[in-house]
Amino acid sequence: MDTETKTFWISVIAGVIVMLAFAVVFVNILKFVPFIGPFVGGLAAGLIRRGLMSGGKAGLVSGLVGGLVVSLDYLLGTGLLQGATIPVIIPVGSSFIIMSIIYFAILAFIGGAIGGWARQ
Repeated sequence: MDTETKTFWISVIAGVIVMLAFAVVFVNILKFVPFIGPFVGGLAAGLIRRGLMSGGKAGLVSGLVGGLVVSLDYLLGTGLLQGATIPVIIPVGSSFIIMSIIYFAILAFIGGAIGGWARQ
């Protein structure tokens, strides 16, 4: 694997870890609205990458993976990320899985684009 591909996947994994850590700490413990987790996770992914679209792409992929993890947590009923799912479930109902993936992806893309732009 070349360096560019390694850096991309490192930024995606770092973004997902930051995203889920923010979901656990800020939403589950402090009861904040779950907007900051995907954005900051995408920002972390974008800061590792260089360039607006490169950071946005890393943020988008980390948002998709984070949304899948949150959806899987919801489907399995583990409750580890319960604070990140409960405020979103009520308005969207049964289409939660699709909405959470889109929600995480959009916010993480914006964060990743800002992070990549700031790194230029």
